[in-house]
Amino acid sequence: AITNFIKHETRHTIKATRMEDINNTHDIKGNTKENACVAFDCHIKDISSFKGSQDPFNPQNTIEGFMCRKDATTLGSLWITKVNGIALKKAYMVHATPKLAYPYDDYEKKEYKQFNDKCIVSYYISNKWDGSNILFFKYHDAEGNVFISAKSRVVEFVKDGNFGPFCTLTKETLGLKEGDVLTMGNLPESLSELESEDVQAKCFELCGRKDPHLVKYDFDAKLQPLFVSTFRGSIRPCITSKGSYGPKPWNLEDVLAMCKKIQKFDLAKNEKFREENNLQLRYEYGHFITEGKILYLLDVNGNLLHRTMYKIKSPDIEHVHWANFDCTIQGRVREALEKIILRGGQISEGALQSELDMGPKEWGKWSKDVMDYATQMDKDIPTKENDKRRVIILAGHAGSGRTEFVEEMRKKGWIILGNGMLTNNPPVNEFIAPFIVQLRSNCSLLVDLPNLNPHQRSTWLQEAKKLGILNIDCVVFDVSRTECESNLAKIGVKTTDPVIKKNLSSGMLSAPLLKE
Repeated sequence: AITNFIKHETRHTIKATRMEDINNTHDIKGNTKENACVAFDCHIKDISSFKGSQDPFNPQNTIEGFMCRKDATTLGSLWITKVNGIALKKAYMVHATPKLAYPYDDYEKKEYKQFNDKCIVSYYISNKWDGSNILFFKYHDAEGNVFISAKSRVVEFVKDGNFGPFCTLTKETLGLKEGDVLTMGNLPESLSELESEDVQAKCFELCGRKDPHLVKYDFDAKLQPLFVSTFRGSIRPCITSKGSYGPKPWNLEDVLAMCKKIQKFDLAKNEKFREENNLQLRYEYGHFITEGKILYLLDVNGNLLHRTMYKIKSPDIEHVHWANFDCTIQGRVREALEKIILRGGQISEGALQSELDMGPKEWGKWSKDVMDYATQMDKDIPTKENDKRRVIILAGHAGSGRTEFVEEMRKKGWIILGNGMLTNNPPVNEFIAPFIVQLRSNCSLLVDLPNLNPHQRSTWLQEAKKLGILNIDCVVFDVSRTECESNLAKIGVKTTDPVIKKNLSSGMLSAPLLKE
């Protein structure tokens, strides 16, 4: 039973669907991690799995599959293998929003690339909104039912979290009420492109006062359209009139001159804004009025070349990122560190430089400060390869079989934390300190306490998260009170004992639900 608990895996097969055939751009057969490697064109170490992820826009649904962690145009893309626990005949890929690239060959000298791809026919320059990326996408279940949901860059679904109420704000901007779901039959006007058979997703930037960043906006929250993408991953920008240029026929000299002119204009605009509002040049919310623009290089069909967009940032935005390594910058390092840990990435110079969006010049100047500070913050968090930490939380009444399970796990080298069926009943708070100490020693820990409900279990979840531990399981001993009393009687434990009596009468066992 213990072996099955640790290694159990299920697979199913089901009939293929029409939408699946449209989606399967790589014609890859199979739902394995190796198949995902082929789809993402990456090494197996650059892939993570997800299971039982609940769709916040269709809460009756869960998905399972793999996500690309490679720092490439496929970063954050999904390889969906199951919907609601039922395997698809063919897994399919959801193309994520690519990270923006710098347009320079020499970042330090700000020398622009000499774009010489013969496939470039035109270009388009749009406003760069300062917010959080939200990608609305279509997916289907084994019966061919199509659903609409949304994700941010490196998670399978958009969610509320420590960095902001992104899911709540997204629903708010769409006008969705409690209980509303997103389907093909009730799409808001802003998502109408998803009605097209060949369109897989539409990308937005969620921005405004409720999602504060560097740029100050005069609205609470809006979803600003960026582009639509097809099932084959092709990207086509959303053409708007506000703050945009083109599309215009390709001419390298014109493009480079336009980009430099934009940077000069945006810098003057930001400086005027700070002067009028008596603000200094600082990396803080509301100290800029614009972040810059995005450059799209388009082919004959109006599609983006190589899924690569270029960020044309105002010079003051680039400069202020690393003007001083003060508490504000330290906060950005902590935030970057947390994001890397939360998505299961390895903490390294390359990962931090990418997450902090630093060019070679800034990294050359501040890399030692960043790494020293990150090491200080990360001293209790082992690298992904060396991370042996795992937490198992037991949930069950006295007499439910926890002790037998604990003894088997102890033989396997697990550290046991708890009081089992001792005749004293110390408060949970007394176990928090040793819980933290043991996990800092990079070992696996089993919490042997009743943990009958989400409130009791939340203590261990919160403390584990603070230490960057994501490998947490709960083993539920769902045994009736009558059977518990019988088991206790067999080993000579009296149910009249005050501690045992309190345990058995402390309420019903509430097994973890998907949300927990």
